[in-house]
Amino acid sequence: MKVIGIYPGNFQPAHRGHVKVYKKLRQIVGTETFIATPSRTPTPDAPLHFGEKENIWVRHGVPASHIVKVEDWKHPREIFQKFSPSHTSAVFALNPKEVEELHVVHGHDSSKEVWTNADNTPSYFQPYKGNEASMKTLDKHGYVQVVDDNIIDGKPISTSNVRSALGSAKYTEEQKKRFFVWVFGWFDIGLFHELADKFKMAHTTNDSEQQPVAMPSLTSLVRSEKPTPVPTPNANKLRAAVHEIVKEIMEDMIPSPLMTPQGDESESDAITLPGEEQRAKDVMKTRQDAMKQKSASERDLKTLKTDLKWKESDIKRKKQDEIPNKRKEIDTLNKAISSGKLQ
Repeated sequence: MKVIGIYPGNFQPAHRGHVKVYKKLRQIVGTETFIATPSRTPTPDAPLHFGEKENIWVRHGVPASHIVKVEDWKHPREIFQKFSPSHTSAVFALNPKEVEELHVVHGHDSSKEVWTNADNTPSYFQPYKGNEASMKTLDKHGYVQVVDDNIIDGKPISTSNVRSALGSAKYTEEQKKRFFVWVFGWFDIGLFHELADKFKMAHTTNDSEQQPVAMPSLTSLVRSEKPTPVPTPNANKLRAAVHEIVKEIMEDMIPSPLMTPQGDESESDAITLPGEEQRAKDVMKTRQDAMKQKSASERDLKTLKTDLKWKESDIKRKKQDEIPNKRKEIDTLNKAISSGKLQ
């Protein structure tokens, strides 16, 4: 029986945390692992349309044929219709928030967890853990592998924080570029400018649409059933985490201050020859500029090598899979046309 993987999400944008989940799901089910994402009119909170999300996922190394536009991720018929429902099982990678959206009741039967609906009937979605060797076909059940896709290198991150950082005016372009590399794992100058501009525009639009919110008093927070909305601690923590990440990745760019001898200066030490101090500063600046240029060239070289490797892999995949499959499809159609067995 064939097993397919489905990783749904809005992916605004898809970062390394998402890629890690995709690869984990692919390890479980194999090559038939799909990204399922909706196509909606862009908004300030979701500014990327399907084509832009697809472009990022392809850049992450996912075949375009396995990035599917879906209307409803809970029932991704656009993916299901590619397979025989009575001979295929489906494993979904969902984060805890998406599991909550299923509105299932968590229970136990013998030694494994069982999910039921509110009326105590078995839910369509069941946990993957405990059912690995006894999965039903996708016309009966879909199985859920619970994942955490809001983590990069052990640090909490969210797509809204990524958009906020890349669209913010308080970071320099160089800081944003380094943050981009940390978030995505690679650098594409065209995509960088496209996302920075788009997120800046969304950031500006969102700020202009929001009304000023007065801070509620402690009494109102305690007594009111519906207090005035304020940023949640988690949101504040995430924003602070992003700021710290940007600071961390910038540390290795800042040259260490020159260490000067401490202690009493002799009379000769106190004398500065005319123009000598300025020349020393010029030499130091030239050296620092050269070091920055060298670092930038090394990053560009690494990016070019990664691009080449990715393109070679994509060409190899097309030669081995897509082209032979298309040829088989054409041969089958030619035979059907020749025999007159067309329906």
